[in-house]
Amino acid sequence: MASSLFPQNQKSSPNNPLALVAEFKKFAQGMSPDGARRRVEELLKSGQMTQTQFEDIKKQVRGFADLLKI
Repeated sequence: MASSLFPQNQKSSPNNPLALVAEFKKFAQGMSPDGARRRVEELLKSGQMTQTQFEDIKKQVRGFADLLKI
């Protein structure tokens, strides 16, 4: 599931935090709140992501944001 939002780059290891941060920054530069909403709606509509998966991701993101004090 995560691969549909953050495709794994074969050059970087998912265990490398610096590579993960760089990949996220690259992803975030091209994403707006409206774009994110549309992408999630596409994933839900296509069945690539379930509502339960989406709710789980939202919880994880909120916890991560709290950790970073965003």
